[in-house]
Amino acid sequence: MSEPADSGPYAPLPSSPELALRQPVGEPASRTSRFIGRLVDNLLIGGPLQITLAMDKFAEIKGESVPDLDMYLILAFAWLLLAGIAQAILISSWSQSLGKMVLGMKLVQQDGSPIGFWRGVILREWAFMLLGLIPALGSLLSFFDALSIFRSTSRCLHDELAGTWVVKA
Repeated sequence: MSEPADSGPYAPLPSSPELALRQPVGEPASRTSRFIGRLVDNLLIGGPLQITLAMDKFAEIKGESVPDLDMYLILAFAWLLLAGIAQAILISSWSQSLGKMVLGMKLVQQDGSPIGFWRGVILREWAFMLLGLIPALGSLLSFFDALSIFRSTSRCLHDELAGTWVVKA
């Protein structure tokens, strides 16, 4: 017996407003918890480098110099690299960054399955980080990425690109 022409793996997708606004399996995380989670991640990963650069700037303003600034910068960049690797492992293995773990959130695909390295790290994090480095355009993209959380789906552009949802763990 053959299947009807409108079913099977090659059937056309139904077009409906509900399809565009489908929700993931699980309760979506709040905008506030997502913001705080990203803030925690950024402070943990980039905090030492920001502190080092701030120390240098304050010393420059005072007309002084920071002793062993090169050593501090090397340590800060080493931390940045190690923390970035740790985050990539956490995201690809457990679908959570440190900030998401602390706040009880996780990343999922729409069907609730784990996101893996490709979606979680390459598409969701690194692609937008690299696009953000493009002069002027990168800043605009980062700005609109942050504002996109206020759309009806509460998903940022990096979530759309990676096909991910942030839900309560």
